[in-house]
Amino acid sequence: MMMLLSHFMPPDKAHITTRLGRRLAALEAARDGLLARRHLSGNGEIRRDTHEYWLASNRDLLHPLSGKWLHNQVTTAPRSPRDLAEEVELARQARLRLRGAGSLGANQLLKWICDVNRLTDISGGGELRTINVFSSADRLGRRIAFSAPNDLRRQLDLLSQAAHDWQDYPTFRALLLLLAVIAIHPFTDGNGRTARACFNALLTDEPAAPFVPVRMIMDCSCGGLEIRMRDAIFNQSWGEIISYFAAALDLS
Repeated sequence: MMMLLSHFMPPDKAHITTRLGRRLAALEAARDGLLARRHLSGNGEIRRDTHEYWLASNRDLLHPLSGKWLHNQVTTAPRSPRDLAEEVELARQARLRLRGAGSLGANQLLKWICDVNRLTDISGGGELRTINVFSSADRLGRRIAFSAPNDLRRQLDLLSQAAHDWQDYPTFRALLLLLAVIAIHPFTDGNGRTARACFNALLTDEPAAPFVPVRMIMDCSCGGLEIRMRDAIFNQSWGEIISYFAAALDLS
């Protein structure tokens, strides 16, 4: 069995802003467009929170390796969908707690992430895990081992510093937190829900902010998100995941 070790490595800001400046600009512009569109809803507006919409719109979200990805999954049955209303409410609560936290220093960021995980009502929610956790094996026997319990605080401190360093790129900072929480897997359960809620909260702290259904988009992109996330986490290759979220925000 092959084991992949997942941990968070902060991206080099000078390298990314120099090499991927246009992609970063497109990502930030996509967020601005999303925020502007929330004022333009009308009776003829397309529902953008359905699987049907995202399956019909996933051309830009697939990956050249999507077919291989699907083949390597142990089961081809779709994952159990998350309740969209619950995800929207969790993001709303995360946003409220973020506004109450004020400046997100190292301690405030960790406390906020823990508070959001606690809101999932999972047993032991909000507490950093004390056991090792692994992903399920794929058809080739590959599994992911997430950060060791004794390394969680160091990893989260790196995330806190990265979040501070990227304040001038709010959309990339939100994306960074999404990937970091998934890469570190600091909690026994609810890591994905926590990451998605924090991502939405960091996009904007406005009370009537639009919701980006990350889980639904992921389910409809046939491994497109997972492949790009792994490329960023394991290879420090950020270009594809930046372009993916720029496209997803444009479609949201």
